[in-house]
Amino acid sequence: YGGFGLLTILGLFAFEFFWKKSSRNQSLDKSYYGISKNWGRGILVGLLFSAFFILLTRIRTFSTVAQLITPTIALASAGASFIVVFFLASNFEENFFTGTTLSFFNLYLPFWLSAILKGFLFSLAHLYAYVYVANSTLPLALGAFVGASIFGIATAYLAKYQGLEASITAHAIFNGFSFIT
Repeated sequence: YGGFGLLTILGLFAFEFFWKKSSRNQSLDKSYYGISKNWGRGILVGLLFSAFFILLTRIRTFSTVAQLITPTIALASAGASFIVVFFLASNFEENFFTGTTLSFFNLYLPFWLSAILKGFLFSLAHLYAYVYVANSTLPLALGAFVGASIFGIATAYLAKYQGLEASITAHAIFNGFSFIT
């Protein structure tokens, strides 16, 4: 997570330079997906999103599909503590993948494509946990990869419309619930 933090900080310093070079007509504060001015609402939306996502995985109709596409925290947290999984992972990963990476992509690409690329990179960064840590089968690893991509795309939209705090909250609650259960 130190690497994610360092890259995020470097990205913050370099972002204005790339923003000036891009052809986007929006202001600098609208171009970087950070904490919104109405952060309380963003946290509430993140809580509601994670609760909906968790409830959806508990409905019998969706549970089989959800089990296939939901990466389990046990894969990614072998030997990790709740604080690491709940607080550090969600903060560092969302700041890097959503705040920095998504913002850079969106300088040069349409948002929908930026969100897909962000989701893919988010999932790719977790591939080690899906394949090596868990010694999972190919279908489970691919399912977890797809699920993490979908989650990465969803958090991109949360950050765009609510703020980075919404995606961090959703990620933290999902990680924490998965870690506990």
